[in-house]
Amino acid sequence: MPFLPAPFPLARWTELARKHAAWLIALLVAVTYLPSWSGGYLVYDDDWLVEENPILRLPFAEAAAKIVFDLTHEARLRLGAEYLPVRDLSYLFDVQVLGLGAPGMRLEQVLLYIAAVLMLRAALLNTLPSRLAAELAVSCFALHPVHVESVAWIAGRKDVLALVFVAAALWAYSSRRTLAWTAVPLLLGAHFSKSMSVVAVGLLLAQDLLARRRPRWAILSTAAGAALAAAALHYLVGRSVAMLGGPFQGQRWAAFYTMGEVWLAYLRTLVWPAQLSIVYEVPRRVALGLASALGWALLAGGGVLGVLRWRKGSPVPLAAWLWLVLPLVPVSQVLLPLENVQADRYLWLSVLGLGLALPALWQLHAAGRLAVLVLLAGCFGASVWRAHAFGDGADLFAQATRATEGMRAPYLLAKTLEQRGDAAGAEAAYWLTLERPCEAPCEVARRASNNLARLLVHTGRADRAEPLLRQALERFPDDPKVHFNLVKVLERLGKRAEARELYARAQATFPHYAASVR
Repeated sequence: MPFLPAPFPLARWTELARKHAAWLIALLVAVTYLPSWSGGYLVYDDDWLVEENPILRLPFAEAAAKIVFDLTHEARLRLGAEYLPVRDLSYLFDVQVLGLGAPGMRLEQVLLYIAAVLMLRAALLNTLPSRLAAELAVSCFALHPVHVESVAWIAGRKDVLALVFVAAALWAYSSRRTLAWTAVPLLLGAHFSKSMSVVAVGLLLAQDLLARRRPRWAILSTAAGAALAAAALHYLVGRSVAMLGGPFQGQRWAAFYTMGEVWLAYLRTLVWPAQLSIVYEVPRRVALGLASALGWALLAGGGVLGVLRWRKGSPVPLAAWLWLVLPLVPVSQVLLPLENVQADRYLWLSVLGLGLALPALWQLHAAGRLAVLVLLAGCFGASVWRAHAFGDGADLFAQATRATEGMRAPYLLAKTLEQRGDAAGAEAAYWLTLERPCEAPCEVARRASNNLARLLVHTGRADRAEPLLRQALERFPDDPKVHFNLVKVLERLGKRAEARELYARAQATFPHYAASVR
């Protein structure tokens, strides 16, 4: 019929997508994280690191000096037990100069992430021989849900900032030799945004492999020297604040056996990200099991295959393997014993290893292309769903509570619900917390006992708070807060003689705490 518009040719759509690919990727990322923009501070580190951090409320010059130069134990603990001046200065600027609250900071992190993705895209376009390969790799990277924890969580700012600097360094390194030298200071910016980025210099070597060129050894050696210096400083700060004890307590074989399973879980997560969580409970292994052996075998086998393919003139498998493995080395628990064994955000750079493998899958005609499209669509959907959970908070910790058996997730859920004024929901979550197992000394149980007792008192049920605090006193006799909370409850219940006796003992045992609560 002549009055109907002519159909828009598929070739024209393809040309438009190719011409405006950068804008399309930016739009997809923005839409992905839209559900998280309006969220507030999460009780998972956002509160003490940003919302209530006294250093960020000092006069600007004093706060900046403390962030950059104060390496004392107290200052480092206030700033996350790390030396990350780039991240902390960004928080300070947000709070005191821009006056941003949680929604503004969340939007800022999405914008930083978009900038990082676009710079990574520019680097890959400069490096890979095929534009299609670059677009597929960066699309997988941009939409994969392992990034949601870093982008939609204000305390994950360090990951996003480091990613900006690493992507900028990769772009600079892929450019003319004069500009390539700027990769060194850019990587330093990454190192002081996130300590684990000290391995990013190895990604420059992976970029040389992809570009099929001789490594720029002068730049690489300079960047490696800077990374070693940054790593030494991070190590000293970590030792000073006892962040390098870790769950394995120096038992390297237990770490080796356990981490094999974690590697297998990471590989599964990259391909099928259906079980992401803010909290992971990793069982400690003291012997080599099938899952652990398979995890290590896949990592080692991938490296061998990469070297063999490289020797035959195909460097992409080896480069993809380097992108996958190098960022995981600092969190391997074998070299450095860290507090967290597994986290989504630890895959912040490794996910590009999967992206680099997609062009080969795309070449497998219709089936391969369908598999790539299904993977990208699945990543987009999972990221939207995950971003919505981070925007809500209670939903995020409720999911983690269902997925785990320990105390940490229901405790975070209880704090979130209590913060929102849902006393009944918070009480139920606190009781669930205390019903779950926890290894000694179990800081979570101590806090949950005190918080639940306070909630019971505020809702007129001091009689129920009393046995709870008596049980907590037996379990945590060195906690002054339990002592003084029990004193207050006994006073409310009219048991003044026992309250005075307990108060006298607590005052003698904890004089500094007693003075602070008068």
